[in-house]
Amino acid sequence: LALDKIDKIEQSHLGYLTCPDFLKLITDNLGELRRNIFYENVRDFQGESNKVNQEISETISTDNLKDKFILFNNGITVVAKYLKALGSNDFEIRDFQIVNGCQTSNMLFLNKAELKDSTNFYIPIKLIHSLDNPTTTKIIKANNFQTPVPDEAFITLEKFHKRLQEFYLTESNNQPEKLYYERRSKEYQNSESRIDKSRIINLHSQIRAFSSIFLAFPQLVYNNNPTEILRQQGKNLFKDTHQFEPYYTSSYILFVLQKEMNIRNIPSNFGPFRYYIGLIYKVLATGELKNPWLNSKDMIPFCRKIMDTLNNEDKRKELFLHSIEILKKAIDAEKKKYKTEVSVKRIIRTNSFKDEVFNQLKRKK
Repeated sequence: LALDKIDKIEQSHLGYLTCPDFLKLITDNLGELRRNIFYENVRDFQGESNKVNQEISETISTDNLKDKFILFNNGITVVAKYLKALGSNDFEIRDFQIVNGCQTSNMLFLNKAELKDSTNFYIPIKLIHSLDNPTTTKIIKANNFQTPVPDEAFITLEKFHKRLQEFYLTESNNQPEKLYYERRSKEYQNSESRIDKSRIINLHSQIRAFSSIFLAFPQLVYNNNPTEILRQQGKNLFKDTHQFEPYYTSSYILFVLQKEMNIRNIPSNFGPFRYYIGLIYKVLATGELKNPWLNSKDMIPFCRKIMDTLNNEDKRKELFLHSIEILKKAIDAEKKKYKTEVSVKRIIRTNSFKDEVFNQLKRKK
């Protein structure tokens, strides 16, 4: 069914596909799933154990439910930059993305052997031809609520996060330790390369690392979840003008710190204080209490200086141990301000303690 003219949409259609035709759309010439067509999805395949996906599997495997799939499922939304009607409900599309229906597509692909001869299994579909990126983004957001998605996840659709992900991949090729920015939930966990989870930096861990080390707000990380930090500090996070280096470097500091703790070079009981240790390490490695502006080119050599120390095993151990000594001095000094016994967990959540950490760093200078 061709829809009437819609502003900023070249053309659009509502309809359904048979399962064999739909499988042709999502598989390549080798019969493999075209994973690149889900790039604009908020999240990657969430696995067969996901509740919604279990329900899809149940429908596929139950004979008297297969013909009702078209009624049960929210459907597939395809946005293409080229679409040509060939008549008789046939279309040619190019440069397309499935912007909603990643879970459905993966489950149908996994069960393709069971569905190949189905004559009563239909998939609802929206076929949209649009060249307007803001409109496409709105379509993605509006169509992504079959599987619940946290509101903050939608920011990873923005250009900055796509470019940050590319920066991680490029920069990791130049570093001894590889890190991966997971822009879409579980996209690396589903990859065949079996990347270790400790090397995967998701949106929440990126917010914590960057906020504590380069925005110098470690106390916020202990007091708030990443969603709340994003609300409070949104104007200071993920700006198009920001250099990518501090985002990558903040994650790298915390990764290497954990690695040093794992091999017992650093006392592992200081793990809960890693965000303060990361902040102190940055200051010790650069000799500067303040960063360059986040959009400044000076930020690039500033971060390179930190990375050089992190890639020197002796130097990083020395600086991490020194960071812990400064942290302990700050804790002792802060405890003296209280008339009664106070827990360290309470202390590190305060603005006063963050200020005391910088007082100790100033004395060091």
